[in-house]
Amino acid sequence: MNRLSWEDCIHQKIVVEQGKDLERSQSLLNISKLRFAFWKNTQAPDFLKVEGYYEVIKELLLSLIYQKGLNCLNHICLIAFLEEFYPNLNFEANKINQLRIFRNDVNYRGKFMDENYLKNNEVQINAIIVKLLSISESNIKEEN
Repeated sequence: MNRLSWEDCIHQKIVVEQGKDLERSQSLLNISKLRFAFWKNTQAPDFLKVEGYYEVIKELLLSLIYQKGLNCLNHICLIAFLEEFYPNLNFEANKINQLRIFRNDVNYRGKFMDENYLKNNEVQINAIIVKLLSISESNIKEEN
């Protein structure tokens, strides 16, 4: 399964309303910052860095979704959430989905990573993380 629409996510109850949870959102934001700093500055193998960056992005998307009073049960619908609520981040949503597929291939199928993947994509991945951090921080400030 590569993509689901936002409507599919709602209809299939993969995304459900739960009430805003700004404390949980802030906690995930804080953890994301720590993880991002770690992965940016580590000399870990590339496949671990890709996995680490993906986890940072996933946590930031969860931070955003909790700010809206929603909960999400899979990663595909987190990307659909980004497309629905932040349509100006369509490029980023596509890149995150590509990263999700790549990470799943490594983790669940034992596929080896193209040796140039991180070299060719790290700047864009970092820029996506910085954007999501900024949006999440801004939203939390507005709520407080």
